[in-house]
Amino acid sequence: MNDTSRQVGAAVGIGVLGSLTNAVYSARIDDSLTELAPNMAAAAERSVGAALELAGAVGGRQGADLYRAATTAFTDGFAFAMLAAAGLLAAGAVLVWRRLPGGDAAPFESASDSARSKPV
Repeated sequence: MNDTSRQVGAAVGIGVLGSLTNAVYSARIDDSLTELAPNMAAAAERSVGAALELAGAVGGRQGADLYRAATTAFTDGFAFAMLAAAGLLAAGAVLVWRRLPGGDAAPFESASDSARSKPV
């Protein structure tokens, strides 16, 4: 059960954080794509990798501007996703802190331990 919940949590976390990163990236780079052809702008808006590849292909001042815009938009998106993750982590820590019972737990005694401790 532990492995399953860990794997599901990782998959959901990657999906949510990736979606947040992509949403911010797309919103931030949109204004920098007005000088590109529509098909090139659509590719750059969907993927930072495509934007960087286009920046190299375009070259010159326009390519440098696209490179800067893509890296800045991606960094902003990633920073936002990490802030969201930190917030979720803090909320989880507070939840665990409030819900866990206080004090020390009684030591676990296995069946073999109890059999050895009883007088014969």
